[in-house]
Amino acid sequence: MAIIGIRREDKRVWERRTPLVPAAVRKLVDQGIPIVVQRSENRCYPDTEFAAAGAELVDDIDVADVILGVKEVPVDKVAANKTYYIFSHTMKGQPYNMPLLRRFLDRGCTLLDYELVTNDAGVRTVAFGRHAGLAGAIDTLHALGHRFTQRGHDTPFADLNPALHYGSVDKARAAIEQAGQRIAKNGLPPEVSPLAIGVTGEGGKVWGGAMEVLNFLPTRAVEAEDLAQQMKEFSGRAHEIWTVSYGPHDLVEPIDDTQQ
Repeated sequence: MAIIGIRREDKRVWERRTPLVPAAVRKLVDQGIPIVVQRSENRCYPDTEFAAAGAELVDDIDVADVILGVKEVPVDKVAANKTYYIFSHTMKGQPYNMPLLRRFLDRGCTLLDYELVTNDAGVRTVAFGRHAGLAGAIDTLHALGHRFTQRGHDTPFADLNPALHYGSVDKARAAIEQAGQRIAKNGLPPEVSPLAIGVTGEGGKVWGGAMEVLNFLPTRAVEAEDLAQQMKEFSGRAHEIWTVSYGPHDLVEPIDDTQQ
């Protein structure tokens, strides 16, 4: 029987996700499916939990026939004649990952991409959701604070940390709400006011997570079609953040009026 392997995520030093949790590994092992897990000090579940679930801990994941991961595999770590199950980020022809796709082909590998797993209605069953929106919004506010600081603008965003430093949504919420209270009281510098933050994918799960974080701040929703005019009319210091949601109707338009 083919050996299934869980690779150590190594694209980024802060990556802690795993494609299978120990409980899922136990179900597979109980069915007689051999599982190996590449040792990792960063994974959200310790190696000992996978071992207790019946997996074999290994240093070299190449002993597996089918290799599961989350993010892309570094080009130089693609083993020959394996089946990889990952987010390869190649479906849209992303230029930065074409060398990876070429490597899979050259090494005789089979690539199974989570992005292409759909149900009978064609809807993706493995996709980013609320937590991606939460983490993305927290990291964006953190990065925004550093950008403003580099440009000489003092804002409460400068005191925020990346999402991974908080450990929970509640801790991140407390920090962001504190920043929001300072904005509501003192306002943002005129040089960065009004601050409008646009979020795409209106109505989606990632959008929902991002909006959840932004609403920890004093916010006011602005319609996309009204943003330009309100920007022109605004002057001074903003005591709230403008949020603008964008759906497909805001981002694309037909080539001519005969197309829907």
